[in-house]
Amino acid sequence: KNASLRSVAVARLTDQVSLANVVVDASDGEVRNAAVAKLTDQPMLAKCAVEARDVDVRNAALEKLNDPAWLTKFVLEGKEWHIRKVAAEKLRVTNYNVSEAIKVDVTILASSDPAERRGAARNVSDQTLLAMVAADDTDSSVRDAANEKLIDQVVLTRIATESTDPRIRKVAVEKLMNRTVL
Repeated sequence: KNASLRSVAVARLTDQVSLANVVVDASDGEVRNAAVAKLTDQPMLAKCAVEARDVDVRNAALEKLNDPAWLTKFVLEGKEWHIRKVAAEKLRVTNYNVSEAIKVDVTILASSDPAERRGAARNVSDQTLLAMVAADDTDSSVRDAANEKLIDQVVLTRIATESTDPRIRKVAVEKLMNRTVL
């Protein structure tokens, strides 16, 4: 009953900051979903795509996000593979004009062509993005290409201990300078 009352209250809200606060702070998922559905302010949607407590609400906020500056920020700085990938797909589909450096990141995340993603992986220097690709890309040759570019020892340690792909783990172990951490 309380959730229903809160949903009715959210339905009456129009203030974007208040709606964003509900998305981030409300304990009930139905109430959070109702609030994100009413959000239109791009900075508030971006805040919710990062700070909402559950992935469905973060995804709903990201789906409504269409500002190329925010989408580019998510491509470059997103903490989750899925967030980066969705933002890249949105940039790619809408043909927003982005810099050449960003196009490589967008390609590696959003292209359906493994050869194109593999080529992009060879041109990426962002170790966090490479780690995500090495761990999560659906194509093993793309994971291999990303893994070849990894040099960050912390990232390599994480891949050596956590990757489900034995080939990726093996390469990461071979690149580690201090194998005693394993």
